[in-house]
Amino acid sequence: MSFPANRLKLLLPYILSHKKQVIIGSVCLIIVSVLALPTPYLMKYIIDEVLANKNLRLLNLIVLLLVGIQVLKLVFSFLTSYLFGIFGQEALTSLKKNLFQHLLNLPLSFFDRNQTGYVLSRIGEVEGLNFFFSDIMVRILIGIFEFIFSLVILFHLNWKLTLISLCILPLLFLATRLYSKGIRRVSREVMEKGAVVNRQVQEALSGVDVVKVFSAEERETARIHNFLEDYKRANIKRTVTFSLSSELLSLIGAAGGFLVLWYSGWDIIRGSFTLGSYIAFSGYLAKLYGPTQMLASVGLSFQPAFIALQRVSELMDLEREAKDSGIKLSKLQGEIEFRGVSFSYDSKPALREVSFKINPGEKVLISGPNGSGKSTLVKLILGLYRVSEGEILIDGYRAQDISLSSLRERISIVSQNTFLFNDTIWNNILYSRPVYFKMKCGGASLGFCMNIN
Repeated sequence: MSFPANRLKLLLPYILSHKKQVIIGSVCLIIVSVLALPTPYLMKYIIDEVLANKNLRLLNLIVLLLVGIQVLKLVFSFLTSYLFGIFGQEALTSLKKNLFQHLLNLPLSFFDRNQTGYVLSRIGEVEGLNFFFSDIMVRILIGIFEFIFSLVILFHLNWKLTLISLCILPLLFLATRLYSKGIRRVSREVMEKGAVVNRQVQEALSGVDVVKVFSAEERETARIHNFLEDYKRANIKRTVTFSLSSELLSLIGAAGGFLVLWYSGWDIIRGSFTLGSYIAFSGYLAKLYGPTQMLASVGLSFQPAFIALQRVSELMDLEREAKDSGIKLSKLQGEIEFRGVSFSYDSKPALREVSFKINPGEKVLISGPNGSGKSTLVKLILGLYRVSEGEILIDGYRAQDISLSSLRERISIVSQNTFLFNDTIWNNILYSRPVYFKMKCGGASLGFCMNIN
């Protein structure tokens, strides 16, 4: 499965809105990288020149220089972490806000198909996108620069040893390719099973009164335990896959270091290679292998982030209700007419060729057993569902031509399913169009909501 570049368009606005932090953080990261480059060569100079000639003054100067470099690295590393940390949290929070707003504007049919716990878990998958809002992308670019710089220095120090070191790189590439698909597959499995677990837990807690009435606590517990076991197995599989891949990459990198140690040891014994040159070579070899291993590790770590991006994008791509398009009604006369209306829930017919007309001011009682379609009629009038066949007319206008927001603002319903938000009773009663007021009572500030028609 290749990565579709168009998915990245979802992230671009959040990156551009914090471009100042990203640019400053990237500059700090570049400075950290540049400061780290001279250290191995300075160590070579200390061993081969300073210690050999017993030059204490130059030793003190170089050590002070190394201390200064380390302090500067510490300062700019902190700034990098601080700036990218803020950027990541702000970007993720903005994305969660937009995703939540998007979900609330989806048609009611989406929530009929997906339970609350499942949807909440899918929202939580946004956290997996933190990879894209971290400094890892900048580190990759800097790693490429360090790779080229280190390669030039290594060829300068010992071209034969450098060629031997490069033989390890194809193995790192092959190991990454070997594990990438597996990690991507198990990451998707973990996310989906986690969402299913949340769905089942939310369902059990929402229906806890039913569970207790029928003494079904043990049965529900056993059912959720089964889902948790599936989730656990998927997590273990992902952990094992990650561990094996990381250890394999470390083993390949260590093998390269051992090979360099063996070959350079022979050269040092023969006198064709100095100890200082070996220390410098090892330092720059780490900067050669480091970016390579980082790219390999990023390739593996990227897979869960890629799956998270896919799943979040799937939600963001769902078509929202067009609430503000169409005819905007300033008031309703109250005429409602159904003409041959049919409607189905997932291919299961709920209404078939229903026709009737309600005149303004007329009171109509519609009775019938549960599941006969009474609530469906109301939801169709409110535009919560679209008819499969026929049409609904409201004051002579086709329902699909009327702005949903203007229509719903002028229709009130008293549902048989009572739901109260975690707020005052007053605010729940006036939930339709609250306006916030403040009035002072005895020097204290009192807040309440009032509905304005």
